[in-house]
Amino acid sequence: MIKKEEKLENIESINLMEFLKNIPCGYMVMDSVDINGTGYKTTIFIKTQTKLIKRLGYSPTIEIRAGILNIDSIPVLNIQLRINMSDRLHFEGFLNYMTENELPAFKDFSTIDNINLVFVNERMEIVTIVKVKNDIKEDFKRFSEIASQSKTWSMSDFDEAKAKLMNRYSVIEL
Repeated sequence: MIKKEEKLENIESINLMEFLKNIPCGYMVMDSVDINGTGYKTTIFIKTQTKLIKRLGYSPTIEIRAGILNIDSIPVLNIQLRINMSDRLHFEGFLNYMTENELPAFKDFSTIDNINLVFVNERMEIVTIVKVKNDIKEDFKRFSEIASQSKTWSMSDFDEAKAKLMNRYSVIEL
């Protein structure tokens, strides 16, 4: 576990913390950041309630899974986290291969050995940063190959495919 005082530098031009401020607890987003001068890597930010972050404990059990579902010929990549086998600590996010700012995540997740999870509470405080083994590395190598060989799609096509996926599988179990 990395102490919450570690320095985060956002590589994106948008202010990530401002973005997180405008979404409710229970969401997870990905961005490329530098933690304590170790170089920019895709990091998962999880916004949740302080009381749930406290349930992490000193050595949490964290499952990370990724899957790709083909919806209307569009590969929709879903990443899910479950912490301490709790439904209250279950988060998911999506990546779009055709979006330029999400391409680094495909490269990072297919090469890095560990993924940083940054837990942000409802007051926008970084409570803790947890480093987990990248169990989705081989999946991302395969996903990148599948997505790169697919036909090109627009952001609205992806959003529509994602909405269909969410309607079909409102809760995706790990």
